[in-house]
Amino acid sequence: MPETPLTNRPKMHTGVPSSLTTAQRWVLRGVAVADAPCGLWFLEAVAVRTGTTPDEPVDATVEELIARGFLVDTAAGLRLASIALRDDVLRDTPASVRQALREAAAEVLADAGRPAQAARQLLRVLPAVSRSARALATRLAADPAVGPSLAADLLLAAPAPGPADERLAWLVDVADNLYLAGRLDETLRMLHREVAADRYGPRQRAMLLGRLGAYYATQRPSLSLTYLGRALNQELDAAGRSWTLTMLASLAARFGHPDAAELVAAAERAHERSPSPGGGIRLALANASRATATGDLPRAARILREVDAGEPAARTQAIFLRVDRVANQIALGRYVDAATALDGVAGEIDTLGAVAQPLVTVAGLRPAAEHRRAGRGRGAGPPRVGRTRCRPAGAGPGGPARHGRGGAAAPG
Repeated sequence: MPETPLTNRPKMHTGVPSSLTTAQRWVLRGVAVADAPCGLWFLEAVAVRTGTTPDEPVDATVEELIARGFLVDTAAGLRLASIALRDDVLRDTPASVRQALREAAAEVLADAGRPAQAARQLLRVLPAVSRSARALATRLAADPAVGPSLAADLLLAAPAPGPADERLAWLVDVADNLYLAGRLDETLRMLHREVAADRYGPRQRAMLLGRLGAYYATQRPSLSLTYLGRALNQELDAAGRSWTLTMLASLAARFGHPDAAELVAAAERAHERSPSPGGGIRLALANASRATATGDLPRAARILREVDAGEPAARTQAIFLRVDRVANQIALGRYVDAATALDGVAGEIDTLGAVAQPLVTVAGLRPAAEHRRAGRGRGAGPPRVGRTRCRPAGAGPGGPARHGRGGAAAPG
């Protein structure tokens, strides 16, 4: 097919001519704030959200802008003709208009089931947003599809609550997401700063110390148990004691602590008296670790299989639960199933939690899971998992090859 003569091609623009109509200028701004190719539906929905009533239909305006070389229609959607043009359009857009467009875009994308894109829109304008946009940011931060790193950034960008109880809840949400995102240094610095400030009562101080213990489990098992022990010595209410004991029991069982059995029993009694969010999951992981430590792999498999990772309380533990299941499949010799499950974990690592990345790569789960794919027979015996110099997050003294003393430690 002969090439289209240059004279017949739309001229590509880089500036924003003053001759553009109000409708054309609005469409260019809508496409510019989208930050990615967008559909006609997006522009129409944003127009409704902002209360804009263009002088002519949006689709007709889009056709005019394509013909004039301002817009390009691709399989992915509409985009501006060049990055330079997009920058010019954004510069030409008053800050208040740009903010209104981004808030509307966030609401439209959230309603369309695209929470991560909506969250990125809000990050562009936080903290100077409306009350409804702040509420949307809080809702998006709790959406598993947003991913912990983006969720933490959303929470940090919004103004921190004033009342002590609300601030503490916000702080814990931020810390949980930073931890899951693998941003451990930021998490520990923030918590140490709050503990030193001592702006809360003993119950809240216990919560912060407990979180420190949970997060230190990824690198410092002894410090982890120390901080949880200090939390347990605070003036705790029934719910706080239940949370702290279930976390301590879960980590003690995972690390192979000699008092693990007593701690699990105490945690089960505390949880029965006053269930804490995620406490049942932590107890299940503790019992699975103990079963694995005694060589009862089928029982461990049953316990892990029965845990509901879909409930909201399991969000901070879902990645570790899935990795534990993979390790259990490897130990049972189910290498093909393990490799398939590990592919799923690796594909969702950004939304599940990058803190477990070392378990998927450095720890040796990948070579172990692909043991069968490499052509080795069952008679060769299971591979030795995790015997690398780089110990995975949360691994105990023996690494994950020593069942019940490896894996990752899950807070929450």
